[in-house]
Parts: sequence; structure tokens; C-alpha cells
Amino acid sequence: MKIHPMKTKDMVVSFMKNVSIPTITLEGNVIERVTSCKMLGIFLTDDLSWNVHIDAIYNKAMKRIYMLSCLKFSGCSTEDIVMIYISIIRSMLSYAAPVWFSCLSSSQKCDIQSIERRALKIAYPNSDYNLAISKAGIEPILEHMNTLARDFFQSILNPESPLHHLIPEVIGSTYYTRNHSKPKYKLYPKTQRFGNTLIPYGLKNYMP
Repeated sequence: MKIHPMKTKDMVVSFMKNVSIPTITLEGNVIERVTSCKMLGIFLTDDLSWNVHIDAIYNKAMKRIYMLSCLKFSGCSTEDIVMIYISIIRSMLSYAAPVWFSCLSSSQKCDIQSIERRALKIAYPNSDYNLAISKAGIEPILEHMNTLARDFFQSILNPESPLHHLIPEVIGSTYYTRNHSKPKYKLYPKTQRFGNTLIPYGLKNYMP
């Protein structure tokens, strides 16, 4: 595979202080160093946060919320408004949610939920959020994302999953709850950043 130097970006992920990392040169061209990049529809950043991604999907969703308002004003039915919201806004917000949902801050979760509140207020102007959710027959967006993350994590537990190797090995002993025992895994997150990622978070919260 030939790498095109003008279409290639360099992003350094490092939390070491006062470390100078040299630039990369390819065919006499210095590869541009960036702090974020978009890969398969997800924004990755050099600080491993999800701020850029959440800001991007929030702004994109807000533009589509305006479209819903225009459709409602033109006489679009409530059922169609809900269907359009689910199809082009909610699906975009929850894209790849298993990768990043467990890492979100409380304020980021509020931002995502505010999008759904606005959409359902357009569909059901005289109903509060909980009643609108019930009328629409959908799961609240944060619960929906949590369900997606849980289901994806539990699919990784299957030995036939191509990602099963990411699950750490089980150490001999188990700990017991009131109803059943659970295996202990050889995984010791040293930072909250790592502990909130899918595998450590799933082992703690999504085990069947």
C-alpha cells in the first residue's frame, strides 16, 4: 500500500509531560500533526476524550432539529415527526455508542438528552418528556445507548466473537452476590479514563 503524504495525518497520544516528539517526514514532506481526526464516523482526539465527537454530533443534531420544526409547521403528522427523529437524528446520535457511552460526563449526557427533549417537544408540544417518551413508544435515549453498550459488551463475551481476546483472563477465585457468583478478571485499571472504557466498565456493570 502506498501512503500519500499529503493525505496522511499524524496524531500523537501521550500523557507524558515535557516530551518532545519529532515530526514524521515522508518523501520529503512533513506529515501534518493534528489533535483530532475522524475515523469511521467517530472523532478521535490526542487526549482520548470524547468532547470533539459529542460537540460534532450535537451540532449536527441541532441542525436536524430545525428541520423537524419546519416539517411540523408544514403540517407533518406527529407519527411522522417521531419516525423522522428516530431515523435521522436518534440513529446518528447513537452511532457507535458502545465505544464511547461509558466515558461520557454528566454534562455530555445532558446535552444528548436535550436533543431528544427538543425533538419530542416538537412532536408532543403539550406533554412533558416522560409522557412524550411513553406516547412515542421508545426507550429514553440514554437508556437506549446503555442498552446498546451492554448488548455489544455481552456479545464480546462469546468465545466466537472476533473481539473476545480483549476480555482479560479469569483468575481462580470468584466473588459472590446474594443470588449467584461472578468470575474475577485480571484487570486493574490505574486511571479513571481507562476504567470508564468499554471493557473495564462492562466487566463491572454489564456482566450477565
